[in-house]
Amino acid sequence: MKRFRYALDPLCVGACVAYAVCRWVIRPHWTGLFWHGYSTDCLFIPAALPLLLWVQRQLGLRSHDRYPDWPEIGINFAVWSVAAEGVAPFIFKTAVGDWMDVVAYASGALVAGVWWTFAGRTGFDRLAPHYGWMEKFLAGPRLQRCRTQWFDQLAGARRILIVGVGHAPELQALTVRCPAAHFTCVDASAGMLAAAEARVHRDGLDPTRLTFIHAALPAWQPPAGEYDAIVTNFFLDCFSGEELSAVVHRLATAAAPEARWVISDFTVPPRGLARLRARFVHALMYVFFRVVTGLRAARLTEPDPLLTAEGFTLTGRQTSEWGLLHADLWSRGPR
Repeated sequence: MKRFRYALDPLCVGACVAYAVCRWVIRPHWTGLFWHGYSTDCLFIPAALPLLLWVQRQLGLRSHDRYPDWPEIGINFAVWSVAAEGVAPFIFKTAVGDWMDVVAYASGALVAGVWWTFAGRTGFDRLAPHYGWMEKFLAGPRLQRCRTQWFDQLAGARRILIVGVGHAPELQALTVRCPAAHFTCVDASAGMLAAAEARVHRDGLDPTRLTFIHAALPAWQPPAGEYDAIVTNFFLDCFSGEELSAVVHRLATAAAPEARWVISDFTVPPRGLARLRARFVHALMYVFFRVVTGLRAARLTEPDPLLTAEGFTLTGRQTSEWGLLHADLWSRGPR
């Protein structure tokens, strides 16, 4: 998690500047209830809460420097609304209880909450709370069918490495089809790992069969020759060029001499309308993930030559969705 900068937070700075403009530039020259009543109320939470939290931090009343979360924002919004609009009119003659001010405070709190929730996370942590429903809404069961296409071929595996486990939609199916296996689940996003562990408890899976590792490839060094099966579902498309080569080499080193590698991912059909459609979908996806998560890859790079160079042979491929998706089974060593 990123450290909250209090008064130097961009939203706080922007809200303070907007407050000054409303108060000393707009109000003297323009009339209207919004500018003279509610405009600055909308800015109150974004401008004042970071300063209040900084004071609390200095007094030891706040024990961390994380971004404000929804409960913290909500408590301060409620306290200020009651104090300013409910209590103050009974104490100060100039105070007027206007509950439309509460609506203005709430709008500012909503904007601040969305901003700080987004700004306080990096990479795929930003998507972790939403990835599950986004996939269901945008793709339905299509990605899950692609993920699980070759799981029956891993039934005899004992040690399975799942890289880019994400929110772990495949874990339940994989644990059922590989009853004797232990699973090592790796992801660079702490938020995604938390979602995966929550799914384990929610689905009633045996946690002793699972090891979760917070690490990023290609920097992470798995034990050499440890795993007789590797699963990378919608993961390799996050890399391109030399980085993809390093990732494939690192994972191939972790594979046993006789191993299977299941890959599900996006692909580009060779020709026709299906190719144009895939190119359009890929462009949208890469722009979205670059903006939201900071993904470095800008286009899809096929890993097939890299896998072949590491001694793996393509033993099965299923495509779906007009060639947009593919599920591969790669093998190394005698079978």
